[in-house]
Order: sequence, then C-alpha cells, then structure tokens
Amino acid sequence: MDRKQVGDILEKVQIHRQSFLITKPVLNEWTRVLEPYDFDDVNKKLDEYFKDSDNFGRYPDVFYLVKFLKTTEEKNDIIIPKIICKICRKKVNYEDYNKHFGRCSSIEYLEEMSKRYLEKDLNKDKLYSMDDLTFEKNYYEICRRIYDKMPGGFPKHLLENVLLTYVGKSPNYKLDEITEDLFNDRIS
Repeated sequence: MDRKQVGDILEKVQIHRQSFLITKPVLNEWTRVLEPYDFDDVNKKLDEYFKDSDNFGRYPDVFYLVKFLKTTEEKNDIIIPKIICKICRKKVNYEDYNKHFGRCSSIEYLEEMSKRYLEKDLNKDKLYSMDDLTFEKNYYEICRRIYDKMPGGFPKHLLENVLLTYVGKSPNYKLDEITEDLFNDRIS
C-alpha cells in the first residue's frame, strides 16, 4: 500500500469518527504499518470494524486492521500443492493436473499406437508444447491414420466411435457390441 492509499484509509476513519486527527506523525506511522498490505484487504477490514456495533464511537487501531491479514508478499508466496503425474512422472500444480493428465494420457496413447500401427516414433515434447486447438486437430488426424491401419475388433470399434463423435456423428457401435468385442478378443 502506498502513502496516498494510507491517506485514503485515514480519511475514511475521519469520515466515520470526525474527531480523529490526521497528523503527519499519524500518517507516517500508519504508512509504516500498512505498507506491506493490500489496500483492498485493509479497506475491507476497516468496513467490518465500522459495521460492528461494539466499535461504535471507537477509533480503529492500525494493528487491529492488519491482524490476520497476509502481506502482499505472503499472498504471492502461497504454496500450490503439486501432484506427480502417474504417466510422465512430472510434478504438476494441483489445479492443472486434470488438464495435464488428459493431454499426457492422449500423448501416451498416440505414441503406443503410432509405434504399433504406423511404425513411427512421435515427438512427445512437440505434442506437449502445442496449444489446445492445435493438439486436438493433430490428435484426431493421427488417430484417423492409426484407425486406417488397425485390424478389426474391439480397439478399432472404440476408435471409430471416438472419431465419429468428434465430427458430430453418432457412434456406429453400441456399448453391448463393444463389450462383446472385448469379450471375444480376450477369449481368442
């Protein structure tokens, strides 16, 4: 908080407590105490102070206003928990994990299927670095090429349904048909 913002806080106190005097030493001391804090946080705490009927006619204390508040630096240093991805073993911020895991599992699928059916190795780093729209476009294009090389059966039927629904069409195979394919693949 800068000196002008502290002055605004002091003026607000004076509006609600007309006998409150703003002197240069008061401004200096309040600036020293409030400087590490955000204006909005202190202003909100001051509003709460004035709304509390127990404080009617009382002057707010500068140290009361910062009690339980985090400084700007402390707010910036909040530790975000990390999760280790089950696939790539990278540490990922908790709030980014679902998105990362979706991309990571898609890349792993593409890599495995490309080796098996296209006999090609993919550049995983390039796939990770793509924006979402470009990745999606490339993902479905590679899946289409994999589909063309796959033999019939459960994996092909699943991929066919995925490709059809991606372009807005209805799937060709129902769940019971795919389940039957899976069962037949396991028996043979």
